[in-house]
Amino acid sequence: MSIKQFFEGMINRQWTLKEVVLILVYTIVISMIVTPLIGIPAGIGVFYYFNISEEEKQAMRNRSRY
Repeated sequence: MSIKQFFEGMINRQWTLKEVVLILVYTIVISMIVTPLIGIPAGIGVFYYFNISEEEKQAMRNRSRY
């Protein structure tokens, strides 16, 4: 999956309040451990790794092909 596909999938996603709170928590915690410059993308990556199912990842890949 390319970075463009990743961002398109995240932008087109239907976000719930729980997901928004989790992504903020991940970003804040990782930013406290490392610098915010690294913490923000790392927090988004951790959210993606732990909270997005394989079916959703596959759907993002398939949507971006068309």
